[in-house]
Amino acid sequence: MIEIAFYGDEMTFNGISCTSFGLGMYSEDSNEKITVSNYKSDITKSYKQNKFLPKKQYEDEPKYPKISLFPLDGEPITRLELDSIEKWLHPDSKFRPLIINQDDMVGWHYNCRLQSMEAETFGNKIMMIHLVFEADSTYVWSDETTLSYTSFTNPIVFNNTSSEEIMCPVYKVYMNSSGGTAKIVDSFYTDVDESTMEFTGLQANEILTINTELGILSSNLRTGVFSTFVYPNFLRLDEGQHSLTITGNVTKFEILYRNAKKVGD
Repeated sequence: MIEIAFYGDEMTFNGISCTSFGLGMYSEDSNEKITVSNYKSDITKSYKQNKFLPKKQYEDEPKYPKISLFPLDGEPITRLELDSIEKWLHPDSKFRPLIINQDDMVGWHYNCRLQSMEAETFGNKIMMIHLVFEADSTYVWSDETTLSYTSFTNPIVFNNTSSEEIMCPVYKVYMNSSGGTAKIVDSFYTDVDESTMEFTGLQANEILTINTELGILSSNLRTGVFSTFVYPNFLRLDEGQHSLTITGNVTKFEILYRNAKKVGD
């Protein structure tokens, strides 16, 4: 188990700050603990939750952020308050954003789920809560960025500087009032099966969403749109500079992505 400690003073999980429960945070080990709950999920990680390539299997070990919470007013935590905190931290077994308020984490978050929750008592009063989260990878993730393009006279240049070996963006293709075809070619790759995404028979004003991480193609107008995929290639991006040529009846093209940063040992 690769554990991670922090020096921040506040954590936000699933969009809710620990201060909403009157709690501050610190990262420190303690020997006086009683188990409140241990969580084990029977959910098998999908590709979305596993950021590792086969060639890097030796790295496929999740990180375990360790965080301790304490009452800011110095008053003991009641059983009712503990139940509310537990519901906040473990609504289900899904990975959710964990944000730590510290200088080197601004704009970055973990994707985590709670693995264990322990209460530390003094004189039979609960004064601290110790948490261990499981992160979905060895990375922290930036806020999502959307790049939008409406002119395709020249290729779109996208420079992937993320720490992740392969970036898996979401693409959105907006068709014009005529519909028809759409084609995206990345000159970074020489094999047409790797470089090309092409669609035919698209409807007027149709919007395609191509989720390259999950391998899902969807439309705002219909189901069963996968049959339009001439080259069923979900264009994932290696590190480096990519040049995307957009042709067809496309009025707008968007790239939605997050950068990754390696953390821990």
